[in-house]
Amino acid sequence: MTKKISIFLILFFLANNIFAKPPGKEKNVDWPCIQVYIEELSWGSIWTGPPLDEKSSKWIDDEKLNTFAEKLMKRNTKEKEGVKELRKYIKKNKSPEQLTKLFHALFDTTNNIWKKRNIKLLNFGKRQRLTSEKISTKLGKIKKLSKDYESNKDEIQKLEQENFWDVRRFEDRRSLSDSLCEQPRFYEKRLGIYSGIILEYI
Repeated sequence: MTKKISIFLILFFLANNIFAKPPGKEKNVDWPCIQVYIEELSWGSIWTGPPLDEKSSKWIDDEKLNTFAEKLMKRNTKEKEGVKELRKYIKKNKSPEQLTKLFHALFDTTNNIWKKRNIKLLNFGKRQRLTSEKISTKLGKIKKLSKDYESNKDEIQKLEQENFWDVRRFEDRRSLSDSLCEQPRFYEKRLGIYSGIILEYI
C-alpha cells in the first residue's frame, strides 16, 4: 500500500510541475481555467449600437427593467424562452433610447454575474494551489526522511496517507474545473445573442 501511495504521489508531483506555468508568466496565479482571465466585460466588444452613457445607465432606477434583465440572464431561463420574452418587450419599447437602456441593463447584469463567477473561480483556484503546495511540501519531507527509511517509517507512512487524501481532494475538485470555467462564458454568449436581437430593431 505504501509503495502504491508513493508512486501515485510522485506521478502527481511530476505532472503538476511539468504543466506548471513558467514563473512570472501568470497574470493571476489562482486562475484555474485555460480561458484567458478577463476581470470584467467590455460592452464595446459586444454592442455596436448607441454608446452606453449616463442616460442609459438610469435603467437601474427602473424596477421592472431590473427584474426583467435578471430573469433573462438567469441560467435556468432557457434561451428560446428568453428570446421570446425579449422580442415581446422590444415590441412595446422600440425607441433607440429604450433599446439602448435595455441592453445596458442586460450588460450590467451580466457583468455583475461575470465578476461574481470569477471571484468564485479564483477562490477555487486558490484552494487548488494551496493543496498542491501542501502536497509538494510533504513530498519533500518524505524524500528527506526516506534516506533513513527504517528510522522514519512511521512518520513517512503518516505523511503518505495524508498526501494520498490531499491528492484525492485535489483531483476530485479538478474534475469539476472544466464545467466551472465554462459558466462565465455561458452568460457572455447569451448576452451576445440578446445584443444581436436588440440591434435588429435599432
